[in-house]
Amino acid sequence: MQQKGFTLIEVIIVIVIISIVSSIALITLSHNQNRNIKSFANQLLQLMTLAEHEAMLRPATLGLGFTANSYQFYQYETSEKWVELKDTVLKKHNLPDNIEITLKINDQIIESDGTPSIIFSENSDMTPFVILLNQPGKSPSYQITGDANGTIKARPIVVP
Repeated sequence: MQQKGFTLIEVIIVIVIISIVSSIALITLSHNQNRNIKSFANQLLQLMTLAEHEAMLRPATLGLGFTANSYQFYQYETSEKWVELKDTVLKKHNLPDNIEITLKINDQIIESDGTPSIIFSENSDMTPFVILLNQPGKSPSYQITGDANGTIKARPIVVP
């Protein structure tokens, strides 16, 4: 008598192989997300450092404002208003879809309404801040900090 179909052992082996492959895929995807956040943090850090130097060289007061899905550098004009920079580097940038930003100044969360919250002065002073970066719905995994003296650093957040 000839049997058609698969034995229980064959089905179990296939299920185990599929679960191993999907586990590896999930780990790789999570690792890529963390790498994307680190890359974005370093890019933002470099742009902020450039804005700080630009403020000293112009000389001018520059600002950085965030919205839910973008960030923009501004210059303060004598008419007491902020003007968007159209520079090729310090222009408006869109946030990646898989990254959320939380800005804190003096331990207070600042609303992301696009107005400049981080100020870079011509004498290298800067608004002290903490920017938290995370995947949507997850706890922050990276942070950028700035001190009043102009020092800006990016580092991962290590959860014990």
